[in-house]
Amino acid sequence: MIKSLAIIFVFILFGGCAKPDIKSKSALVTFVTKDIKVHDTAFVYVDKNSVDIEVYSAGNLIFELSSNAMVCINSLCLSDDEFSAKYLNEYYPKRVIQKIVSKKQLDIKDIKTTQLEDGFMQSAYEENRYDIKYIVKKDEVFFKDSIN
Repeated sequence: MIKSLAIIFVFILFGGCAKPDIKSKSALVTFVTKDIKVHDTAFVYVDKNSVDIEVYSAGNLIFELSSNAMVCINSLCLSDDEFSAKYLNEYYPKRVIQKIVSKKQLDIKDIKTTQLEDGFMQSAYEENRYDIKYIVKKDEVFFKDSIN
């Protein structure tokens, strides 16, 4: 019985101190929509379930985007569909911000994917909906929709 309690104690002691694998880095972020215009150095935090982007100017937080169960911009939280409809494009796939920041391929009907030496490029076009160019390289992510 004492041996079992000791094993449980050791597991709790070391298991309780485990932290999630959150990748953090600074990046130049340009985020331009009809309602938001941000171009500055940011801190980007990515784990398997969420993405957080924090942009500071003169030590003050000026823009924060968080994508987990909801997508939040500066504490205004919306569902994924509401966020896409309000800030991006209602025809984008779910979790598009999280996929872009996490450098994952997009799931769009008829999307063309080309493998690059250090990443991939995707393009998708649907008349009056989107004209997407998405490039992911080792140290770069580029996403542009020429229509929106």
